[in-house]
This record gives sequence, structure tokens and C-alpha cells, in this order.
Amino acid sequence: SVGVGSLIKGRLDPWTIYAGVPAKPLRERSRACLALEAQMIVASAAGERRIPAASFFTGLLETALADGEMIVAIACPARGAQDRSVLYEIARRSGDYAMAGVAIRSTVAGTATQNTRLAFFGLADTAVLAPRAAAAMDAQGLTRDGIAAAKAALATELQPNADQHGSADMKRHLAGVVLERALAQLVDTTTSRGAAA
Repeated sequence: SVGVGSLIKGRLDPWTIYAGVPAKPLRERSRACLALEAQMIVASAAGERRIPAASFFTGLLETALADGEMIVAIACPARGAQDRSVLYEIARRSGDYAMAGVAIRSTVAGTATQNTRLAFFGLADTAVLAPRAAAAMDAQGLTRDGIAAAKAALATELQPNADQHGSADMKRHLAGVVLERALAQLVDTTTSRGAAA
């Protein structure tokens, strides 16, 4: 299915949901939707409904869309002046699906963080949130200790699937790597914005 207002520039694979300009597989967008607390607005002849991203993506190439429904919009909460987001992934080659990745959204003031959301992808059939790692981050902020605490919580929180890219243990390790690198980017983004102000 293809979302309303999407621009199709080539052949589309069957049994895949596309949206955007240009149209891209929605499974590629699940990570950002989850981190940004997005809601999918879907419509059918029976009417319209909203589905939170956390409930929308139900499995590999599976969603909560009912027969006859299609995505008409994706709604995300408004961002505040101190909200920051980062997406970081590791893939074997440019353009490949990620072996592991994370989308982060956080409200940042100096080194303090609030309302952090960590959405990991490439580890299971759908993107997954890591609320304990996010809470550890918020408790200690963007400091060496805060990043270490988030990585430690993550190691016990995630249960990655083994796949053609590697074992569950390797995926768990990569999740820690992408988290640390993404948080370093978040620090850099915060520092550069602070210097510009």
C-alpha cells in the first residue's frame, strides 16, 4: 500500500507499505516514528483512527492496518527549543539494512537530559524502545558516567535476534556501540547549538 501524497519514482515491492516523497518503505521509518512518539493516522471507508507507532509496527513487514485502511498522515508531537534527535546506524555497506542502529530523541539542557527515548532497530523484527537505558541516561545526563550507565542498562534490557549479520551477543554489543556513538553526536549537536546561541 502507498500513503496518500507519496511520490512513486519506480517499481514498488509487493506486500510493503510505502510513504513519503519519494516513496520509501515504511519499515525504514519505524525507528524514527517510535523515537518521536508518532501516531499513524489511518483511514478507510469506515472512518479515521490514530495508531501509536509503538502499536502500529507489529512484526517484520507487518502492521496494525486493517483491511481497507491506508496511512493518510503521520503526526509527531511538536518539538521544543531544547529537543534534540540523532539517528545512528551500522551497516555492512552504504544503503544496506542496518545491522544495528538507534534513533534518539531527548530534551537537553547543558548535560542534563529529560524524556529521552531510545528506539533501536536492526535487532528484532521491529524497532524496540529501551526505557531502562533512557531512564539511566536521564538520571545522569550526557556525562561519561551517564553514557556508561545507559550502556550497562541496555546490555540487560535488549534481547536481540540472531540473523544473517551475526549472533544475538554480537547484536547486543553493536547496540552499545551505536548508543555510545549516537550520544556523542547528541553532545556535539548540543555543544554546537549552544555556541551558536
